[in-house]
Parts: sequence; C-alpha cells; structure tokens
Amino acid sequence: LRKSKVAASEAGGITQRIGAFSVELGKKFGSQSAMTFIDTPGHAAFSNMRSRGSELTDLLVLVVAADDGVRPQTVEVAQLALKNNVPLVVAVTKMDMHEHDKDEVIKRLGDELLNQGIVVESMGGDTPMVCVSGKTGEGLDALKETIALHAEMMDLRADTALAGEAIVLEANMARGVGAQVDTIVKWGTLKQGSFVVCGLEYGKIRALVDESGKRVKQVTPGRPARVIGMKGLPEGGVALLSVESEERAKEVVAARQAMLDWDLMATAEEEEAETTGNGYGQRRRRKFAGARRKWAQVEVRRREAAEEAKRVAALSPGDEGYVANVVPIIVKTDSVGVISAIDELIASLPSDEAVIKRITAAVGPVTSSDLAMAQATGATIYAFNIKHPSSIDHEALQKEVSLRQHRVVYSLLDDIKELLQENLDGVVQQEVVGSAEVIQSIPISRAGRQTANIAGCKVTSGSLNMQAKYRLLRDGETVIENVDMESMRHFQQKVSEVTKGQECGLQLVGTDDFQPGDVLEAYTTKVVKKEL
Repeated sequence: LRKSKVAASEAGGITQRIGAFSVELGKKFGSQSAMTFIDTPGHAAFSNMRSRGSELTDLLVLVVAADDGVRPQTVEVAQLALKNNVPLVVAVTKMDMHEHDKDEVIKRLGDELLNQGIVVESMGGDTPMVCVSGKTGEGLDALKETIALHAEMMDLRADTALAGEAIVLEANMARGVGAQVDTIVKWGTLKQGSFVVCGLEYGKIRALVDESGKRVKQVTPGRPARVIGMKGLPEGGVALLSVESEERAKEVVAARQAMLDWDLMATAEEEEAETTGNGYGQRRRRKFAGARRKWAQVEVRRREAAEEAKRVAALSPGDEGYVANVVPIIVKTDSVGVISAIDELIASLPSDEAVIKRITAAVGPVTSSDLAMAQATGATIYAFNIKHPSSIDHEALQKEVSLRQHRVVYSLLDDIKELLQENLDGVVQQEVVGSAEVIQSIPISRAGRQTANIAGCKVTSGSLNMQAKYRLLRDGETVIENVDMESMRHFQQKVSEVTKGQECGLQLVGTDDFQPGDVLEAYTTKVVKKEL
C-alpha cells in the first residue's frame, strides 16, 4: 500500500514492532483523503501488540495468505475483532499464485473463517473479502475502496479545534534524542510546544515527526505522530493528553500516582478483609474504582508481577508454589513492546521445576550497572536490537556474566526457553540394546575354594557388551537391575561383545542366581533435558 518493504528491512524479515502509516487516497475517493493503517506484528510472541492494535482501530483488516489459510494468529485477531465489536475486512494475499484455483481458495477460506464466527459476504454475511497481491498490486484499489466505503458508513468525525489526544503505539530511547513515543492522534490537534501527560510520565513536545521522518508543527486526528520530549517511556496503549502547563502536567501525574497507591493499598486491605471481615478496604476500593484507567492497570500488573517474583523466590521446600530453581534474567531492548512480548512468554512457560524471573527490564544499551547486578544475582542478560561499546563485552567476560544478543524476536524467545530448559532436571532414558536367554546355570570354582554360577546364554536380539547395564528378568518380573558385567566369554575366550545368535557365558557383579528361561537385558542410560 505504501510501496515499501518495512518487514524486509527488519531483522529476520518480520515485523517486530507496532507501527502506523497513512495512505493518500486521492480525489477518486471523495472527501476521504487518507486512511491510516496500524501495522501489528504477526508473530505469535506479539499477541499483546495485536490486542492493543485492535482496541485502537476503527476498522480491522485481517490479512490471510491464500496458501496458508487461517492460522492461530488469524483466529486470535478474529476473536479480538468480535470481542471489541470492530468491523472486519478480510484481505486475501498471494492470489497471484492461485489464478487457476481462485474460486476454490475463496471457498476454502470462507469456510475456515466461518468456523471462527466470521461470515463473509459471499456466504451471506456482512464481512467483505478482497483478493489482493502485494507483488503485482492487483486488488489494492478494491481494498482501499472497501475501507473507504466502511469509513463513510461509520461517519467517523473528530473536532480538530480541541486539545490533542493520542494513543501510544510504541516507545523507545534514541541516542541524542531521548524518549521517542509513536502515537495515533485520536481527537483534537496535537501541537509542537504543548505539554502532555501519558500515564505516569509527562513532558513538553519538543518535536513532532510524521511517518516519513519530517518534522511538523501539528498532527490532526487519524494521523500517526512521533512525539519527542517525554521525560520517560510510557507503556503502549496508554492515552497521551495535552494539558495547559507543566505545573498542570505534574499535578496530574502526582494525582494519578496517589490514586494508584490508594488502589494498591485497597487491594491489600481487601485481601485482609477476606480473613478479618473488615469491609473498609472494599469501600475504599469502590470509591476509587473510577480512577483505574489503562495506565493504572499497566502499573498495577507490573508491580504485582514484581511482588509475585519476590514471593516465589522466597519460598522454601514444602511451601505451596515452591519452585526448585529460579532462573534470573535482565532484559535490555530498543522498545517497550518487546518487553511485553517477553513477559507474555515467561507467563506461558511451565513453572513446576524452574521459573524464569525477570529481575529488571529497560529500554537502552547494556551498562556496567547491569553487569554488576547480573554478577550479584547470577542473571543472564538479554540484549535485543541494541548496540553497546566493546568495553561492555570485555567487562562481561571479566565478571563471567552471560550476555546474549539478538536481533530477531523469535530467536530471543527461543533462547529464553532454552535457558529455562537447561535448568530443568534431566530425564533418565533407557534403551535396550540386546537380550539373551539363560539356557543353564553353570557352577565354576573361584579363589579360596568358593564356587559361583555363571549364566550360559544365547543372545536373542541386539548385542551384549561390557559397558552396558544389565537387568535379570524371571517370568516377566525384574529380579535385579542396574548391574555391571564382570566377565563375558564366547566358548573359552574372553570377549567384550557378543551378538545375536551367539552363545556365551556371562558373569554379573552382585548376583549368580540364574535359572533356565531367565532373560538378561542389556541397556544403556542417558540423561536428556525435558521438553517445555
């Protein structure tokens, strides 16, 4: 649509951050001069970003590849659209590869979408399905016309005379610039020089940058804008609001912090009330329930997660919820969106034997203080899509800190899974390599006028060797196992291995009780890591 390949320019050739771009429609589409697309990553790790995008948009374009069909992420987005009551347009890509069976593909995709509650127009529903090709451009005008028609029917309007309001898509730190906050303006006009509040952060807009990288004085509703000038990095999905002065911005942040503290206090008092019968916490909670906006929910979840991590780390064997091994990590990334993807992965990992504990996560390069914290806690540092001086690598080696760098998100997430897997107790696996049937028990003389029995056997499968472990079976029951071979003879000659069909005399360590019909099994053992 914008004649660029954003995903191709990112590491791994996949979209790894939520972004936005506008498409000018021209006179052909009447008063609708442009439409803005919020582009969300399709990788499984970014479900939080997709959820956030579905909450921000007026209309959702569900992209389905003709060859792949409905995938897990397709189902997820379809459910988000239904949950948030967002109108859908289905765009079927790669249709240039299916000219010979176009009708069959459309029928198959319609059936697959129907199973998810999405009824396309060709099946009597109200969801348009448009066939497009990103390679040839075929169908893109039809897609724009369909979207413009829906927008006209929805009668989308915003008052540009009012103070600007926007929603945060993504945020990151840039060297020499500071906090960069990517937003979509939803109401009013966002202007350079305005003071803004966003969650528990505030600042003055030093610069507004449009999607092409040009600095602009103001941005109107429906347009993407990069805001430069925030004191810190806000969370994605939080509202950015214009206020009249810096003093007012500080007042709003202080009031929000106070309400958040009240909310956390009420939560603790409510838990206490469940055991004491005191209803004060519940009354306080109801009083301030209206203050829990998106920013508060994000902060509450973050604090609760930190407290839960501390609680788990403090448990002792025998305590409910005890985890034998807590694996600490430190995360440094180029944007806040990746942190939420990592947190989502950590929450989905099994935690019976070991659990990943994120000590801290921040946007920016790895520093000496990060290395000091990792050394003190035994944490592994993960750096995603950021650079740091070579001196940091040398310091990490000196402090014996594991510093792992990644540029592709699925590589990063796989590495975290592997780290957890490395800290799981291994599973002992046995493999039977041979068996032999006892033909007779043969007495032999030993030193000191002692006698012992050896097993006269015939190998029935595989091979027996001196390195294997052995078990003795009688009538299908195990008599003894995990014993070593003391000696092995083929006729009178000592050997280290006998194979199927050969006869042999076997002497085991620790037992000489053999009976005709017994079975000796040779097996090897190895410890393998558990699969997550």
